[in-house]
Amino acid sequence: MDDGDIYIFDLSIKTFSKFKIDYKKLFPDKPATPVMDIKCHPTKMHRLLIAYKKTAIAVFSINKNRFIQRLMVSAIDEMDTKHKAKGSVLAVEWLGPEYKEFVVGFEFGCIQVFKAESSQ
Repeated sequence: MDDGDIYIFDLSIKTFSKFKIDYKKLFPDKPATPVMDIKCHPTKMHRLLIAYKKTAIAVFSINKNRFIQRLMVSAIDEMDTKHKAKGSVLAVEWLGPEYKEFVVGFEFGCIQVFKAESSQ
């Protein structure tokens, strides 16, 4: 949703589940921002890789109802002194044969690779 909340729709009964990932409970000090992309982990289907447009990339465990990992993002890249701007987050995808990494794509063509369950 535009406010960062995620609702689960149950196709078998054609209605929304009571389960909800509430953006404000997870990021109480951050302004609302749209969800840009969500990917299920290829082998651990209870894990979601979530891209929030202007705030964070998150790995969320549905069965534990909590974040496993949160990486705060910014449209400005302080590490890149030449180009500075990355833009908003557009997409995420799991990587590798064991899916222990994921890639994040940004508005101005920058991509970054992160280790899952790490801050690197």
